[in-house]
Amino acid sequence: MAAEKIGIRPCVILVENNKVLSIHCKYRDGEYYLFPGGGVEPGETLVECAKREFEEETGLRIEIIKLVYVNDWIKDKATNERVVNIFFLGKMSGGKIIHGEKDGGKVKEIEWVDLDRLPEIDFRPAYLAKRLKGDFEKGFPGVPYFN
Repeated sequence: MAAEKIGIRPCVILVENNKVLSIHCKYRDGEYYLFPGGGVEPGETLVECAKREFEEETGLRIEIIKLVYVNDWIKDKATNERVVNIFFLGKMSGGKIIHGEKDGGKVKEIEWVDLDRLPEIDFRPAYLAKRLKGDFEKGFPGVPYFN
């Protein structure tokens, strides 16, 4: 087996008025919704990365409240290439949403999506679309780990 290639992707969940801020994105494998986030730069902490990526993709500044989810996504089983997603709950602290395409067309638009609508759209990871509303209402009681 080839050596592991592990990507780390911190991202932020921002919920206001029963809606979650999402990025509608387009990649080679299709169009879908994600939480704002991205890759860690050299010398950057996970929290610093989450805040930077969130602002770059949305135009908003946030404070990190707490870690709420961690998951491991295997991108390619043959090469053991994977991504560890780190999900932080955030609180808006300033800025203004910058609409329109970003990141070379990967980010199509910034959208507030109703928590009840998440299971109906192609939101990734899908398990979060199914459980986010209930966990938010309970105050995110733990840090579950999902494969």
